Amino acid sequence: MSIKVYEAYRVAKGTDPFDVLWDIKRRGQAAAKAKLTTVFRDVLDGRSHTTHLRLREQDALFAAWVREHREPDEKINVLRLYSNWAREDCPEELKTEEGVYAVGNEEVLTASKRAAEGGAKPGAFDVDDWMHKKYGEQLTRLERDTWALDVAVTMRRYKNRFYLIPYCDRACLLGGILDFMGNDERLEEFGYWNNTDPPEELSSQQWAWRGTVWRHLTEHEKWTEFVTIDIVSWTGWSDVSPMMDMLREREATGL
Repeated sequence: MSIKVYEAYRVAKGTDPFDVLWDIKRRGQAAAKAKLTTVFRDVLDGRSHTTHLRLREQDALFAAWVREHREPDEKINVLRLYSNWAREDCPEELKTEEGVYAVGNEEVLTASKRAAEGGAKPGAFDVDDWMHKKYGEQLTRLERDTWALDVAVTMRRYKNRFYLIPYCDRACLLGGILDFMGNDERLEEFGYWNNTDPPEELSSQQWAWRGTVWRHLTEHEKWTEFVTIDIVSWTGWSDVSPMMDMLREREATGL
């Protein structure tokens, strides 16, 4: 049977595994809120709307440039061509800030059921509603995108030792928020796979023992026996939403 548990940890002996889990949850939620706050600020302060408008203009200019410089039946690598165009021919005033999420005010206001009339700008409640809705929409689709925000850690036991597997999509907005687990002295890296060579720093005996552990834990009857700690979930959105912090900050500064 093929086993691929690329990211996993074993709790050190003498360590309360639940203390470790609570710390992971606390630190993970703080990291999630920090990343979500960046998007929240960009939308609330208008940078996302500006980026959205500039990208729309870029698309129109690029399409016109392609029609002018390429034959209709010419095969082209659109992504590479666009990258070169954006670097060399895109007007300076249409270039965008790196890392800013692009969304128009109309989409945000529609998500919160407010009419986008007269150039209305979204407030904190609108942005929060929109982010929560984007998260919820992702949960209804098989394809994962940047709003696949579910983050969790599972814990399993074998011979009185505890094993953790983190779940966090690296391609989503929260990618990497659990990387701190690799630096926690209470955790030992304990991944295992049997489709390629093992890490050079592990002896054959150490690797074989990992295989024994994960073969046991991945048996059909055993795989469902675990404890899950949700760090980010749709129903627990209020735990990581930046909205209340943003409202308190703006009340304090008068912005």
